[in-house]
Amino acid sequence: MSERQQTPLFQQYHQVKRKHGGMLLLFRMGDFYELFYEDAERAAALLGITLTKRSNQGRSVPMAGVPVHSLQQYMARLVRLGESVAVCEQVGEQEDGKIIRREVTQIVTPGTLTDSGLLEERTSCIAMAVCETPVKCGYAWLDLAGLKLRAGACRPDELAGHIARIDPAEMLLAEGASLPPGVSCTVGHLPEWEFDCQRSATLLAERLGMRDLAGVGLADEPLAAAAASALLGYAEHTQCRQLKGLVSVGAELADRYLYMPPETRRSLEITASLAGEGPTLFSTVDLCACAMGSRTLRHRLHHPLVQTQELQARQDVWTALLDSKGRDVALAWLGRCCDLERIAARIDLESVRPRELAALRDTLRELPALQDALADLPEAVAKRLAALFADRRELLAIIESTLAEEPAAAVRDGGVIASAASAQLAQLRSAGADIESALSALLDAEKQRSGIETLRIGRNRVQGIYYELVRSQAQRAPAHFRRLQTLKNAERYITDELAVAQDETASASEKALRLEAQLYAQLVARLREQSAQLHELAAALADLDVAGCCARLADERNWVRPAYAQQPQLAISRGRHPVVEQTVEYFEPNSVELNEQCRMMVLTGPNMGGKSTYMRQAAIIALLAHVGAPVPADAATIGGLKSIQTRIGAADDLAGGRSTFMVEMAETAAILNTATAGSLVILDEIGRGTSTYDGLSLAWATAESLLDDNRSLVLLATHYFELAELGDRQPAAANFHMAVGEHRGEAVMLHRLEKGAASRSFGLQVAQMAGIPAATLAAARRRLEMLLAANGSVAPSGDLFAESQSQSATHRSELASRISQVDLDGLSARDALQLLYELRDLAAERD
Repeated sequence: MSERQQTPLFQQYHQVKRKHGGMLLLFRMGDFYELFYEDAERAAALLGITLTKRSNQGRSVPMAGVPVHSLQQYMARLVRLGESVAVCEQVGEQEDGKIIRREVTQIVTPGTLTDSGLLEERTSCIAMAVCETPVKCGYAWLDLAGLKLRAGACRPDELAGHIARIDPAEMLLAEGASLPPGVSCTVGHLPEWEFDCQRSATLLAERLGMRDLAGVGLADEPLAAAAASALLGYAEHTQCRQLKGLVSVGAELADRYLYMPPETRRSLEITASLAGEGPTLFSTVDLCACAMGSRTLRHRLHHPLVQTQELQARQDVWTALLDSKGRDVALAWLGRCCDLERIAARIDLESVRPRELAALRDTLRELPALQDALADLPEAVAKRLAALFADRRELLAIIESTLAEEPAAAVRDGGVIASAASAQLAQLRSAGADIESALSALLDAEKQRSGIETLRIGRNRVQGIYYELVRSQAQRAPAHFRRLQTLKNAERYITDELAVAQDETASASEKALRLEAQLYAQLVARLREQSAQLHELAAALADLDVAGCCARLADERNWVRPAYAQQPQLAISRGRHPVVEQTVEYFEPNSVELNEQCRMMVLTGPNMGGKSTYMRQAAIIALLAHVGAPVPADAATIGGLKSIQTRIGAADDLAGGRSTFMVEMAETAAILNTATAGSLVILDEIGRGTSTYDGLSLAWATAESLLDDNRSLVLLATHYFELAELGDRQPAAANFHMAVGEHRGEAVMLHRLEKGAASRSFGLQVAQMAGIPAATLAAARRRLEMLLAANGSVAPSGDLFAESQSQSATHRSELASRISQVDLDGLSARDALQLLYELRDLAAERD
């Protein structure tokens, strides 16, 4: 069916849909937002709503809808599922014989959320764009809810690391481009001309309201400028408005942050657990009082700094809070304050709600109490937090002079502007009150004339104002009552007097609502002029909240302030894993000492012995130090680090056609190709995915390369006891093991680091702990004895509670003597059975 043959409604629908083809189109029709065709079928499946049909010139069209009042909850579900939604509103008045005018007023995508009902409180919503060539990439990311745009450039092989660091909710690429291998994200594609480097600088400057890009550090980065321009254009499309002059823009410097590839971020479980659900580093250390602080802390954990000057400044703030008498008062205040960062952004976007402004007003009213609580901070710290101490009374006065004390949820509901703000509004409200009094008088007069005490006045948006009688009294309705509507248990009527009152009420109400909308828009415009103050204050509050979180970690969990050194080193005294420590009754602390004299620690010991936990905690402590936070240790000195790179665990990549061993080797190759003397490298059981000799050879060569060529600081865990020779051959390597005891054939994990290499792996004991059947374990022991006999035995570790070695030797001697006395050729079946019982009893005496 051609478009001309369709009904006017569907002609209008198709005109809108063509402009937003890849999105679900919510088409306003009265009290519902309707979806049609494939959109309806998809939404019905995703949301579990009813799929119906609507006629279009005799043909049935699939249709599904959601109520207007439930729009936010359904949009939130769709966005969480990775869908983009265009909301088409009725924007005109109904005219006789004409279809009501509609247009898209809102576009919601996973990476461009600004509405508080759709955003997660403690997680930033990021959209990212990439402009890629074979030799270089430009990227940009935008936090629209905070109006922050950052852009930078990198090599193609570094792009995955930047994506992992930024963690976007939505990625924008040129048509035909794809994500780097191993990266998973909601992807949208834009026309290639959006990433045109030739005109990107001019277009971006125009979109930002600047003459050129020199002031934001992007003048010499055309690829980064192209990505930023495409991203900003996309954001303007979703917001249905220009963002000129609203967005804070800056260039990202490649050497500003500690480099951590995606594998490192995953293995350290910074913000996502390897198990899918469970505690993470962020969830464990997030003691922030407000959402602004949590988002800032999360950002810092993914953006650890290299330079120590800013880190020491951060340390100075939380150290000062430790000694501040007003710390508890300040943190309690932060727990009550509004989300100033996002409210300020919505003021700039002109989408702020009345109750959000009321929350802002209440926060500004209480600001002097926070200032008093922080009065004892040192001068240098107070200077860093200067925005907290500025006078905001003028800003507060703007809101107080206009906004109602308890405004309605939306401007369309009325009651958001204080009557004192406008004499005209006060008159309209007074007139409305007079009309209400007149209606009450009309009702009393009708009751008196008719004698019907149950008569009442009602109103709704469809019928307006009416009289209502219960059905049993309907026959008593006065003659001048004209029936308006019949219900199951009631009848509704209109009169000439009531019609006049209704017109007067509607007129006063409509005038008041229009005036309130104008006054509210003026209020938001005045606040936009002062939004720089709000963003400045929001940043300072977030900074203070993170400092308060750090002070609590130091105070409540006995964490310490780390020191920084110039040369590469990692010196940790009795360090602890911050996440594991919170899940166990007692955590065994261990120390780390890596420096120029000892650049590699070779760790041996059994599975479950604590090697991986030990190495991860060392990396996490280094990370926390480069965030400017306290660390879980008795003391720590970290210096000269430029990157943290780990190869811990591995899984196959079926989609990419890579085996577990191939993934392991690819990660190891990346480390060997990029690690420097400023790298902390964590290697867990390298070479285990292939044959023993191949794996051992690869592990040995990798360790030597890291020592001799890369000269990195290395923690290497292995089950290849032969690697312990590195500690003897290499002066910069040392052997350590996780201590294990044995009792009655079972391993006792002590989780304590000791010098020297382990003498055995306790693999069979760990297998027994895991529930391997006894028969299988017995067969494994026999096979192990055969292998040890053929290749040379490894002496076992001492039993924590065992008998002396001389007693054990005596038992073995008795057994051997008894067996040597047996005449096997003359042994009958009965005698053989008796011999087995004797040997069993003799062996049992050892226990």
